[in-house]
Amino acid sequence: MLEKLKEYKELISIILFFLAGFSWFNNQFPTKNDLSNEIKVVNCLLQNYMELTQLQIEYQNNLPLLDTLTKEINRLKSDSLSLELSPPLRSQLIFNLDQSENNFSHLVGKQRNIITSIEEIMKRLASHVCKKE
Repeated sequence: MLEKLKEYKELISIILFFLAGFSWFNNQFPTKNDLSNEIKVVNCLLQNYMELTQLQIEYQNNLPLLDTLTKEINRLKSDSLSLELSPPLRSQLIFNLDQSENNFSHLVGKQRNIITSIEEIMKRLASHVCKKE
């Protein structure tokens, strides 16, 4: 039997050479499934980063509004204390003050929700949730 194999050793070595090359080629170059999985990971990361960016922009855009509302509330409070107003004007001033305080508290709540959402996205990205899909 060993003598028969010696006769075909060139043929066996050629077959082994091509099988090894085929195996190397499959390991070296990605398949369609590998590329599909990589595209899914990139899409997941892109979606998370886009959401994170939008939330950060919204948070930054709300900061000047908070500052403006704070100044307006302070102004209305000082006006209500310093001026002697007629009852209709005083009630209008109190109404404006209440409305500004409500807007301020609503915006503060919105900012808290944005911060919570940002923290959740950061945790997702830190835990490599996109790689697990």
